[in-house]
Amino acid sequence: MSINDRFTRGWVAGTLGGFIGGLLGFLSYTFGISQMRFTDWSAVLVFGRPQPFSLADQIYGLIVTAGSTGVIGIVFAFLIPVINKENIYFKGWIIFLIPWWTLYLVTALAKIEGLINLSVMTALSDGIVTSITGLVGVYFYRLLEPK
Repeated sequence: MSINDRFTRGWVAGTLGGFIGGLLGFLSYTFGISQMRFTDWSAVLVFGRPQPFSLADQIYGLIVTAGSTGVIGIVFAFLIPVINKENIYFKGWIIFLIPWWTLYLVTALAKIEGLINLSVMTALSDGIVTSITGLVGVYFYRLLEPK
């Protein structure tokens, strides 16, 4: 399957990366590695309150996370002609990491309850999940490219 439209291809690829990354974040939390799920960031920002979240809150957080990474996928898709495809996985990884770092910075500066004073394992888990999200997004972008 291929998608000719760069905008749509970027959104689909980023969204798929976001869903897979979000699901991996659930695993990290379930096994006690992190103190919050990757999707809890979206849930806190959308609902304006810290954990605990109901199952419906968590599912909505996953949808918001995936949609947000879809937007990052669109940005990535339109940057490709500027940055070229050489080392595309590295470049995609960096582009997907930028919003994660920005989110960490903004929440720390704003002292958003539920998103500050996190353990190092939570930050590490989020970084790994974000990295996987970016790499999966690039993979799907390339998979959906017209040949």
